[in-house]
Amino acid sequence: MSMESPDLYALEGDFAGADTGVDAPGDAPRRGLMGIAETRLMGLAEDGKAEIVRNFADLVGLVQDIAREADNFGIAPIAGSIRKASHVLEDWHDALRDKPVGELLDDGRDLIRARPEIAIGVATLAGFLAARLLKSGLRD
Repeated sequence: MSMESPDLYALEGDFAGADTGVDAPGDAPRRGLMGIAETRLMGLAEDGKAEIVRNFADLVGLVQDIAREADNFGIAPIAGSIRKASHVLEDWHDALRDKPVGELLDDGRDLIRARPEIAIGVATLAGFLAARLLKSGLRD
């Protein structure tokens, strides 16, 4: 008795033949359930990226405001350092805004391959933060 896994790219039924518009590795449009799932996930990723870009822009503005306030208080050396940091953040913001989600995912994969310890650290931090958020939510 041989148990073969189903081909999720070519499921019959409601999803068969559904063109998702997402290109598969061979530049052929993915069809079926997997194509639909990929399309929805990419849409969610685009929405998440847009939210992160908006928040990053707010952070850049906040750091620039802090630099102006430091100038107003007469601490020019600190204001200069803060201004340099705001320029670096602004460059990161622009790069994130201008890069497609697919390229960001590829960059993330490349980083994980090159430095797996970073991935482990980020996953650990994300798990810790999620646990803290869930714990605080349960208390309310």
